[in-house]
Amino acid sequence: MICPNCKKSIPNNTKFCTSCGEKLTNDEHAKQYNYSKNYSNVEKDHQETHDTYYEYSKNYSKTDDNYNTAHNDLYNYSEMYSNINQQKVTSEDDYINSYIKNNYNIINRLGFSIPALILGPIYLLYRKRWLYGFTILLGMILLYLYNVNIALLFTIVINLYLGFKFNEMYLNFVNRKVEQIKISNPDKTSTELLELCKKNGGTMNKDILIAIVITLISIITLLFVNNHNETKEEEEYINNTINELHFKIPDGFEKSKYNSDNYYSSSYIDEKNYCHIAIYTTKNYNNETIDKYISTYITNEKSPDEISISDKKINNLDWKIITTTDEYMDNSSYVIEVNNIFYHVQYNGNKDSSCIKLKDKFINSLNF
Repeated sequence: MICPNCKKSIPNNTKFCTSCGEKLTNDEHAKQYNYSKNYSNVEKDHQETHDTYYEYSKNYSKTDDNYNTAHNDLYNYSEMYSNINQQKVTSEDDYINSYIKNNYNIINRLGFSIPALILGPIYLLYRKRWLYGFTILLGMILLYLYNVNIALLFTIVINLYLGFKFNEMYLNFVNRKVEQIKISNPDKTSTELLELCKKNGGTMNKDILIAIVITLISIITLLFVNNHNETKEEEEYINNTINELHFKIPDGFEKSKYNSDNYYSSSYIDEKNYCHIAIYTTKNYNNETIDKYISTYITNEKSPDEISISDKKINNLDWKIITTTDEYMDNSSYVIEVNNIFYHVQYNGNKDSSCIKLKDKFINSLNF
């Protein structure tokens, strides 16, 4: 350093001048150049140039007074370089802001997300959270196929959860992504890192987002309409019971006036269709086999060539099916023994009519 009294060079941090004895209460060199020295902590692109002029200026201060003008010029350049050419040191918030782009201040400040509440998984896709967004949407679609009411409840719960938690989760995600970008690119300048954050982050293209929303609305609408039609169709079937057997009769069938506790009969007749359903129940007092019951009450008056017997599971129960050959009519009998009671379900109807579809619905409704 330089003594302010005699202008002689003396060791740094000396309390008294070794030449004139002047008491040194302040570090004169630090007083003059700390401003410039502090500014040397700048972005690395400009570090080398600034340090060169700073060191030259510092060394020049240790020469004669005759060089004051030259020294001042160089010092002023060093100060100018620090203020004008150097960028502010990039903060963590700058990287996060560059990654998020739209509405960074709102996401960072608010604890509740209105877009996430309204759009749910669609907003996740908009913010490029692909895995979570598509997984939730797939779950919703599957639930709509299973049960509309459960799907609606699931949608409400998910949207509420995202409304309260999205901003927090998204900021944590962005922090991790920014850290990964910085670790993966140690040689990049802060400007280049900001560009990488901007490229990897941001939001989905709005045109693509609109196309996805329209597609999802179309799918959900179709599922809702289909479910509504199935529900309406189910309502057109009337629940019935005889002993322990439950079954559904299509609306429009007219019950017989001779129905009893052990017998049920219903028919549908118009100009083109004839369908008849009958159910008999018989107590098995003699512990007969089901084959004996069939031969006694169903096939006793028919030749073997006219009938075929097979097994079929209906609602996890084993039924015997006896079909009689006929060119125009479907004549089928279904027999099962449950709790020592024979249940004999008989169906007769035109082969080429809407009765066939009604028959399938009726048969598949048989349950205990």
